Amino acid sequence: MALSFVQYTADGVTDTFNIPFNYLNQSHIQVRVDGVLDSGVTFPTSATVKTSTMPTNGAIVDVRRVTPNTSRLVDFEDGSLLSEEDLDQSALQNFYVMQELNDNLSGKISLDTDNQWDADNKVIKNLANGVNPNDAVNVSQTTGIVSQANAAKDAAETAQSAAETAQDNTESARDDAVQAKNDAETAAASINMPDPSGNGLSYPRQKATEDGFEYRTPTEVRGDINAQEDRGIPDITGHAFKIPRVNSGETGFEYREPYELKADIGAINPSVRQTTLTGPVDSEGRANFLTTGSGLSPQIVGTGVPIMLTFADGFDDQGAVDYVAKVNYDSSVGPIPANNRSFIYGELGIGFGYSLVPPQYGTQFDSRKHALLHFEGANGSTTFTDEFGNTWEAFGDAQISTSDSKFGSSCLSLDGTGDYIRCTNIEMKGKRWTLETFIKFNDTTIATIFSAKTGNTLLLNYDTSKLRLWMGDGNSWSIASALFGTTVLNTGQWYHLAIEYDGTTYRVYVDGVVDISVTSAIKIANTRELYVGASSTGASPINAKFDELRLSVDTARYAGAFTVPTSAFSPDTYWFNLTNWKMHYGSPSSWQIRQVLFLGEAETNGSTVTSVTSYAYRGFYEGEQGTLSSGLKTTKNHNLGTRLVEASLYYECVIAEAGYEAGDRVVIPFKGYASVNYSDALVIEDQRILIHLVGAYSALGATLNKNTGAVAGLSFANWKAGYKVRRAF
Repeated sequence: MALSFVQYTADGVTDTFNIPFNYLNQSHIQVRVDGVLDSGVTFPTSATVKTSTMPTNGAIVDVRRVTPNTSRLVDFEDGSLLSEEDLDQSALQNFYVMQELNDNLSGKISLDTDNQWDADNKVIKNLANGVNPNDAVNVSQTTGIVSQANAAKDAAETAQSAAETAQDNTESARDDAVQAKNDAETAAASINMPDPSGNGLSYPRQKATEDGFEYRTPTEVRGDINAQEDRGIPDITGHAFKIPRVNSGETGFEYREPYELKADIGAINPSVRQTTLTGPVDSEGRANFLTTGSGLSPQIVGTGVPIMLTFADGFDDQGAVDYVAKVNYDSSVGPIPANNRSFIYGELGIGFGYSLVPPQYGTQFDSRKHALLHFEGANGSTTFTDEFGNTWEAFGDAQISTSDSKFGSSCLSLDGTGDYIRCTNIEMKGKRWTLETFIKFNDTTIATIFSAKTGNTLLLNYDTSKLRLWMGDGNSWSIASALFGTTVLNTGQWYHLAIEYDGTTYRVYVDGVVDISVTSAIKIANTRELYVGASSTGASPINAKFDELRLSVDTARYAGAFTVPTSAFSPDTYWFNLTNWKMHYGSPSSWQIRQVLFLGEAETNGSTVTSVTSYAYRGFYEGEQGTLSSGLKTTKNHNLGTRLVEASLYYECVIAEAGYEAGDRVVIPFKGYASVNYSDALVIEDQRILIHLVGAYSALGATLNKNTGAVAGLSFANWKAGYKVRRAF
């Protein structure tokens, strides 16, 4: 039993431990938990010690007395009075040191009675690797030796297996050679070759009975060839790379060019280009491969019914170039931006993605919906390059300055004395748009930042160091009239400013935070002229610098607080060019060709996808409205993904009238009747929505009686409307 230390196994709930031995001073007591000295122990009593933290369950708590052995606690002097306490302390120091020395020695490796070292069943640690034959080895060294032995064993077994395989292959090759020899001998024996004697310069050929050979003279061979040509096999001369086919009269053959063959195949199986061909459908048989997915990531579902996509890639000298992709798996897209609308696309060979900007389709790109100026150029230049090709005019001393910039090496500088720029080719209108820039104010004079030519449309001012907004429908400031923002805008500092409309709310942002917000269904008047730095009359010019100006029509880029862009704006527009049938990405100054097909749309709130739209298969929609009435407005989702469509209206008889039977269809049935010019209207509102307007009259209209040809009135109750909408390309 130890005389100067004790060890406990902690239970996780006890932090106070007994001291079962005497000591001279509390500083002589050391406590270690799993070998780590606890210097913050306390002594509730002279016989107990408490650790500074609760030892974990299973930890070894070592309580040990360490009496000083390098100096004496009592120093005797001549003539001094010796007390019992001094004598006891001096004696106990020696006594305790001897006890501790004895405990230490008893815990060391020692020679046993059989003259062998005894570790007393304890682990020996910090043992170096053995070197000489009789040295002890540690676990790590032993493991390495075992690993080397196992590796040598595995190598030997592998070598043995390879040798056995080689032997098997050798025997198999020998058997194959013997079999080949036998087959050759059998084949030679089976050939019934006639005696060549007397058949000089003749050619052997297989008999018609296929039971041997016979010889043919050159003259006979020529006759055989002529007979074959009589069967319609044309001469191959001049027909390199062409493909033979049976002629239409089935009397022989003819050659076809590869592009002619492609046309032949196309005539048999015409393709539908740049569209989704087929996939999952809903209960009405309409495309249904997009789901809301999880969070802000919509999902494309192709595991049940595969989705077939066609990507157009222009034309070559053999005709149209198209690629078909099969999606037979599920894939998430995004996460896409919150509180916004995203356009989901597939890219050939890459996967799926999204864009906030809707694609354009047409033979020409409509640059009126976009503007992007970086204000890069030589110092003093009055040329302002728009990546979308729009022309911007400079007034006053408006010019490029290289003395400052937010990005790049220059900016637009306006000095407040009649300087501004103007574009007359802008079409700023619709349900969604975003206008944004970076600006640095040089003074606090009341001045105009943006304005539109059309009266009572748009005016954003800098007024008493804050923003002030006017917006209207062209007749009055019906949306916002002199609304102040709350953010104080200092001079000499770059700010990001943005104005946008998402179809419901107009917002003005300062550095990504909403500064002015107006909810309104009224849309601003269409304007073709946008002014930067002054009003439309040139009044209230601003003393400021601008960098990075961007207009995005049909796109509300932010729809709530956002992180300010940290780099120059990049063009992100898609345009499917119907001249070359290729998808372009970027802007007219830097188009890139990409194999991209737009598949549908997704709407989000702050945290989830709230709705999705799968674009119609093969660019076609057919629907109907069963109940008709005077002045009825019917809205249908054609979901073709483009406004470039052809729409038709027909009426179908449901109750016999005017000689028509149920099921009869009349296309554009009426023009006028009883001095009334009846009319309907079909409106293509956007890339998804069709609106049918029925005239506000007492009857549906008139057509000709099917039996007599006489003009006949039609009743609302006896007819239903039908719609066909087809992509116009």
